[in-house]
Amino acid sequence: MGCSKCHDHMYDPFPQTDYYSMRAIFEPYQVRTDRVPGELDVMKAGLPRAYDASLTAKTYLFDRGDERFPNKEQAIPPAIPAALGGDFTIKEIPLPEVAAKPWNRDFVRKERIDERTEAVATAKKELTDLPKDADAEKRKELELHLAAMQAKCDALEAEYAVAGEKPSSDEWKAEATSVFEAQRKAAKLEAEWKSLAAQNKIAKLESDLAAAKKEKDSGKISTMSKALSKAKTDLTTAKKDLTAAEKKMAEKVTTKFEPTEKTYPDKSTGRRTAFAKWLGSKENPLTARVAANHIWKRHFEHGIVPTMNEFGANGREPSHPALLDWLAAEFMTNDWSIKALHKEIVLSATYRMESTPESGNLEKDPDNIYLWRMPTRRMEGEIVRDNLLWVAGRLDTAMGGPDIPNDEAQSSTRRSIYLRHAHEKLVEFVQIFDGPKVSECYAREESIQPHQALALHNSPLTVAAAEKLAEDFSHKENDQAAIEQAFLQLIGRHPREEEAQLCLDFLGESETNRDWQRLMNVLLNHHEFVTVR
Repeated sequence: MGCSKCHDHMYDPFPQTDYYSMRAIFEPYQVRTDRVPGELDVMKAGLPRAYDASLTAKTYLFDRGDERFPNKEQAIPPAIPAALGGDFTIKEIPLPEVAAKPWNRDFVRKERIDERTEAVATAKKELTDLPKDADAEKRKELELHLAAMQAKCDALEAEYAVAGEKPSSDEWKAEATSVFEAQRKAAKLEAEWKSLAAQNKIAKLESDLAAAKKEKDSGKISTMSKALSKAKTDLTTAKKDLTAAEKKMAEKVTTKFEPTEKTYPDKSTGRRTAFAKWLGSKENPLTARVAANHIWKRHFEHGIVPTMNEFGANGREPSHPALLDWLAAEFMTNDWSIKALHKEIVLSATYRMESTPESGNLEKDPDNIYLWRMPTRRMEGEIVRDNLLWVAGRLDTAMGGPDIPNDEAQSSTRRSIYLRHAHEKLVEFVQIFDGPKVSECYAREESIQPHQALALHNSPLTVAAAEKLAEDFSHKENDQAAIEQAFLQLIGRHPREEEAQLCLDFLGESETNRDWQRLMNVLLNHHEFVTVR
């Protein structure tokens, strides 16, 4: 569809308007981050949620695809390309209250009130712990701090008390008025406290700066000057907030309830839901065929349709069209279960064929288009990492949890699915083994590079795996049996006679597991360890 942004498609029956009709489906779309239990800061951990920010957002065709020149003579309605057919009925969807007011979820309500209550307790303790002979201005500052925190706590409790009420109720109007008054009082007290705190801080810093100048301590002078500049900026901000709060106090109180947290639309356009239903409809088998082709490629190196990102007129014909149609039909019949489709493929006779080439077939079909043998392929980077953990019994299979920090990718035992994959956070080990692109990945490129062997050899994961395996195998009574088991466990086959003898000779009469570590490292760096046959 990308070609249709600027002009009618050159090969497929998609006019330029089709691109903008599909764009219109996502025009209202935005993403926000909601809180998760136990974390106050959504920047550290939050739940991304898609929502329709503007229910009336319009889409216009861009002349020659240039966003600077929208043609506003006529808005383009949301639709799917006529050439693809299928039902596409849009119905507006009412949303549950917590979707529009995520701040009103039970756990968010509790955690916000607990946070304010804790702030009150902290402010009270600071005031209680203040020496009796302390400076009067400092005492006034802490008293204001306590009053501000208590007012904020009271305002929040009042806000939640009225949040679920109906605006037509007289009782609600009275409660709403008290909420506004509590919010304004809290804002004014907080601004007064911050203003006084900044003034006290400036006075102390000016005194400290004067002392530092007498001592001619350039380091202290620089530090104090920067801190003083920041404190003055904070004072300016606090005074502006105080002026705004006092102005707000003088305004007439209305009964229109305005929560302090952001509220979102209580409806969705239904465009994305209609699109999802169309994508997953049996009347639209293209989705299933594309998905089945991708899953097939994961196992057989090449897709049934070789052009993974092109199923149109400019793409290549499928090598086994009936097979692709059957896989797509099975996929839909099994309720779009990817797991069931993987299982269907790996239990097939085709998947279980040997990968050893036969000279006659190799000459007739060198690219194995007709699947006369199982192709060999290198593991994907994430699987190489997981395999290093798995063979040593170190893989943590627990599900869920936060991303693995990039600096822990070589030490964490969690599965690679939890690695962060973004432009600014790519795991080098995975990328060396041809990891996926961030923006798109129709098909991974596969390369054989010297630095892949170096990365595998020097990886802390390899070292840790070799140490664990050496510990396991070095304690076995029979070296011959241990070597046999090591080959089966690491590279999936029995050792050849000469390989077994070389390993026995290498181990010799060693009484430590150091030589076993070296042997395990060799097997972990064997090309068959990262090869699927």
